[in-house]
Amino acid sequence: MSLTISNLTVAIPQCAIIRNVSLSLQKGELVGLIGANGAGKSTLLKAILGIGGGQDKNQSGLVRLDGQDIAKLSPRARARRIAYLPQEHRVEWNLSVRDVVALGRFAHQSWLGNPSASCVKIIDDCMARTETTSLATRSFSVLSGGEKARVLLARAMAGQTPFLLADEPVAALDPLHQLQVMTLLRQSAQNGQGVLAVIHDLTLAMRYMDRVLLMNRGEIIAQGPPQQVLTKENLASAFGITPLAGQHQGEDWLIPWKKSDE
Repeated sequence: MSLTISNLTVAIPQCAIIRNVSLSLQKGELVGLIGANGAGKSTLLKAILGIGGGQDKNQSGLVRLDGQDIAKLSPRARARRIAYLPQEHRVEWNLSVRDVVALGRFAHQSWLGNPSASCVKIIDDCMARTETTSLATRSFSVLSGGEKARVLLARAMAGQTPFLLADEPVAALDPLHQLQVMTLLRQSAQNGQGVLAVIHDLTLAMRYMDRVLLMNRGEIIAQGPPQQVLTKENLASAFGITPLAGQHQGEDWLIPWKKSDE
């Protein structure tokens, strides 16, 4: 199964935010989407899902899920195939943490009635894996930013969808939980899920990603294995930085070091 995007363009009056982007995501791979602020990463994820539009936006191109036009799927059918972890840690209702995670099973349940035993097991497992079990009865609204991020990841994981689109899944997390979440995403891909994640940490991208897509001004300017994409030249072009690179225990690391013009 594959998620294929062909010539996707998103424009507002007199400005194209996304320009003729084409890419594919296969089950079983973890792909990083990298670029400077305003490069179009979040807009791309929302355009793939068909959300975040408005009267001021015009979208063209085609998104296919295993050859089927995703726009022709009902919202419920789409939710059973693609999970979305948004950048904004917001839930509109005053819900407990467990109820928020349970929303991830909504598309798999009947409209009425209690969750099935299998749904309860999945919810419990996702909360345990994200270390949110101890938060179960707390109100989501009173959690810290990092706690909210892990709860929303548990919700996305609970859907057990073939594909997951995650927008900055480690942005609000401390270093330990950054590593934990990246390991969970890596495990999800190893278990057969296709994961596309927006990420800013270059070392995490080098260590965990199978492929990297580098965006600049609404276009993908490079894609491939991290070592081939996150080069000095590409990082200067996309970010205006010069990196410091090295290797530890056989793994590459990469950190921003200075502005390219210094």
